[in-house]
Amino acid sequence: MTGTSWRIGEVAGVEIRVDVSWGLIALLVGYTFFVVLAAEFGATTTGTVVVAAIAMTLAFFASVLIHELAHSLLAKQRGITVRGITLFLFGGATHADLETKEPKDELVIAAVGPLTSFALAGVFWVLAQVPGSDLVAYAAGYLGWINLALAVFNLLPGFPLDGGRIVRSLVWRSRGDIVAATRVAARGGRIVGMVMIGIGVFELFFLGALVGGLWLMAIGWFLSQAATASFTHLQLKTVLDDVPASRLMTRDLVDVPAGITVQRAVDDYFMRHNYNAFPVQGERGDTGLVTMKRVRELPRDRWDSATVDEVMEPLSDMCTVSPSGAAGEVVDKLMKGEVGRVVVVDQGEVVGLITPRDLVRWLERARELGLSEKAMSLS
Repeated sequence: MTGTSWRIGEVAGVEIRVDVSWGLIALLVGYTFFVVLAAEFGATTTGTVVVAAIAMTLAFFASVLIHELAHSLLAKQRGITVRGITLFLFGGATHADLETKEPKDELVIAAVGPLTSFALAGVFWVLAQVPGSDLVAYAAGYLGWINLALAVFNLLPGFPLDGGRIVRSLVWRSRGDIVAATRVAARGGRIVGMVMIGIGVFELFFLGALVGGLWLMAIGWFLSQAATASFTHLQLKTVLDDVPASRLMTRDLVDVPAGITVQRAVDDYFMRHNYNAFPVQGERGDTGLVTMKRVRELPRDRWDSATVDEVMEPLSDMCTVSPSGAAGEVVDKLMKGEVGRVVVVDQGEVVGLITPRDLVRWLERARELGLSEKAMSLS
C-alpha cells in the first residue's frame, strides 16, 4: 500500500492500483445491480441474485480497467511514460506524461478509451443474444448499456474527460500552444461540471431522486475541480519551466547530528526551527533526512533511546534534484501527491529543500511583480 491506494497487480508493465475510495463506489454499484436484478427477477432466489450482482460489479470494473488499459498501452506504444492506473471513487485514471508529446499523440490516446467502451458495449450485447439464462442475458445487456453510457460520458468536451483531451489536442494542433489549449479544455470541464451539478440539484429537489441527484452533484464537483487543478498544474510547469530549483529551495538548512536521540532532536531542532525536515550525515557515511513524519511514527516511549540515525530517511528513498534542475519537474512530483518535498542535492550533499509552501511563496511573489499573471489566469 502507498498513500491511500493498494497495488493489485500489473498488466503489460502497467501497474494497477486501487484507491481506498473505490470501496464505496463498489458497494454502491453492487447494491444498485442487486436492486435492479431483484426487481426484474423477483422469483429468483436471493442468493442467485446476489451472485449475479457481484459478477456484474466485477464485470463493470473490468470494463473500466480495460478502458484505462487501452489508454495506457497505446501511450506506451508511442513512447510516453505511463506510471500506472488507479481505480478510485469516480472511476479510473491513467497516469501518463501526455504534455511532453505531440497533440496527435494525445488525440489518438484519448480517443481509444471511448472506442474501447463502445466495443465492450457491442461485446456485451452479443453475449446477451446467446441462448441460455434470462438472468445472464439481462445482465449482459445491462452492462452493454452501461459501457455505452461510459463511452458517451467520456466524450463530453470537458477536461480531464477523454472528450476534453480530444478538444485540447485539436486546439493545441491548431494554435500550437498547449497552454491556450488546456485553458479552453479546462473551461469546458468546468462548464460540464457545473451543468452536472445543476442537473443533480434539479433531480434532488424537483424529482426526489436523492441518490442520483447527490451522485451527479458529486461527479460534477469532481470534474470542475479536476479541470481547474489540471490547468493549474500545467501553468505552474509553464511559469517555472526556466526556473532552476536553486531559486525555489529553502537554503541554510540546519544539520542534525546522527548520534543524538530523537527526543533531543525534537527539543533542540524541531521545536526551535521552522523546518519539518533536517539533513543528517549518517554514521556510516550515508546522507538522509530526519522528518517530522518519521518522528511521529516512532512510539513516544522510544524517543529517549532511538537515535536520529535509526529513523532518518536515506536520500535513495527520496525525490532529489540538482540545484540546476528544472523546477517544472519539481512541480510534477509535488502536485501528483507522490512526495511531500523535493531534496536539492549537490555532489552528495543536501543543500536545500523544496516544499509546496516554497512554490506558493515563489508564485505569490511572481504575481505581485506581474511575472505570471497572464499565464496563471483561467478566466
